Amino acid sequence: MENQFTPEGRPTKFCSNCGAKIDKEAEICPKCGVRQTVSQPLRTGFSPAVVPPPTDVDLAAAASLKNGSLVGVIGEALSFFSFTFLIGFFVNLGALSSTLALSGLIGYLVILLVGLILGIVSLVMYRHAFVDLTRVDVNSFKTPASFLRLYYIGLILLFVGALLFILGIIAALSVLSLGLLFVFLTISGIVWLVAAILMILGLIGLVLGMWRAGERYNNTLIKIGGILYIIPYASVVAPILVLIGASNVEKQMNSGGFQSVQQSGSFAQGIPGQPRTLPQKEDVAQKLNTLKTMYESGQLSSEEYERKRKELLDSL
Repeated sequence: MENQFTPEGRPTKFCSNCGAKIDKEAEICPKCGVRQTVSQPLRTGFSPAVVPPPTDVDLAAAASLKNGSLVGVIGEALSFFSFTFLIGFFVNLGALSSTLALSGLIGYLVILLVGLILGIVSLVMYRHAFVDLTRVDVNSFKTPASFLRLYYIGLILLFVGALLFILGIIAALSVLSLGLLFVFLTISGIVWLVAAILMILGLIGLVLGMWRAGERYNNTLIKIGGILYIIPYASVVAPILVLIGASNVEKQMNSGGFQSVQQSGSFAQGIPGQPRTLPQKEDVAQKLNTLKTMYESGQLSSEEYERKRKELLDSL
């Protein structure tokens, strides 16, 4: 039965849908009735595999990245403002009255605290984006989301260590015991060490998540911004770059001119960077007419014709 679709002596090709050997010039497969697409030159090699256009998950993740970076920019600005004025405050402390000095110190510390809280909120939004993206690419974003959670645990331990340190000083002063002070300082030091390790792992998760998000959305600014988060002083610029990058990605998604790209570690076939086009199917009536014509011309046996005709009718 193999040659019933391929006239003897004619060049052949394989159907793009069912794989049957058919005439090279055939526009419609006589076996399955599917119109053949124009073949593209075959190229092999490591190439990005194009995934479906952005889903609601991608839109939500891009929005979380944009909003998180915006909150981060505000937090960085407040922290930088308060820190700069605190330095000037202590430099000119001698020229200020006690009341003015106390009110100024409290005000700057409150601004600094607000800035730090906004920074934490920014990280929460980033993690929310990574968690969303695990729904479409769990292998790439599960680790960043898990590592970033460690940052919150480390932050809690940081405050616990500070509390133990203060309690140690109070207890030592109340009983005048250097030994008790040493015990509290040792415990708080261990807690701070664990906190530092967890927070470093959290920052690694942040960088990894930003890099993979930049890869998925083909945006270099997001990747660079993620790297800058672990570089001292340069981290001030990090949320700005992420904000610009995420805003551009969101605009492209909303305009419909965007496809998310994901790197593939295996050999991909076809034109790199181009989505594979599914064969365009005719409607059932056209397929039935095609089958009838082929049966009457002797290209299909009666058994094949009846089987294919039944499959088409069952698909209605």
